[in-house]
Amino acid sequence: MASPCKHPQFIGNTCVGCKLSKTECRNPPTTPLNYIRPHMSLSIDEINRLRDENLRSLLTRKKLHLILNLDKTLIHVTRIDKLTSEDKQYIEQNQHEINGDGHEYKMIGGVHILRLRPGVRDFIEKLSSIFDISIYTLASKFYSAQITKILDPKGCIFKNVISRGDCTNRSQKGLDVVLSHDQVILIFDDKKRVWGNYTKNLIQIAPYNFFRFR
Repeated sequence: MASPCKHPQFIGNTCVGCKLSKTECRNPPTTPLNYIRPHMSLSIDEINRLRDENLRSLLTRKKLHLILNLDKTLIHVTRIDKLTSEDKQYIEQNQHEINGDGHEYKMIGGVHILRLRPGVRDFIEKLSSIFDISIYTLASKFYSAQITKILDPKGCIFKNVISRGDCTNRSQKGLDVVLSHDQVILIFDDKKRVWGNYTKNLIQIAPYNFFRFR
């Protein structure tokens, strides 16, 4: 006789196991994990099971899970029309180089300009040997996808990219949507206040402010 469904995963309102609606499954508490699969949510038991699996994997590979913020941690982005005349002149004179491989400046949509924090590419590449690395930002999914493609063009460094729409609280970052146990997570962020009850995992770094404004 088959064991009863434990309703570990839902896609939208449907249980992946038994194909019943969430209401028919007695509305078990779940957490959305849209950054892994759109409209997916997992039960607390399933999340803990996956965290246990992840812990065994990290211990076997002798790694921890590092979470990195984007803006003012790894990069500085601003609108071009807000720059000083000197910065605008530099950009105009070097447009043929900007966006080239290895260049520290990147144009975004012709409206914004990005500056990589000095040494950031070497930083994330070296850390990837001792950490599983994820990005966690309160920016939009579209924006974070653009930036992570610049930082990791081959898509082989960042384990996950968590953005504003993935948070259970849109104004706060939380480890409730991360499939690692808290004790193996380290966070690098320039803002402490966005992490609420998770500041014990945080190493707060100085914000990177490169551009001058007119």
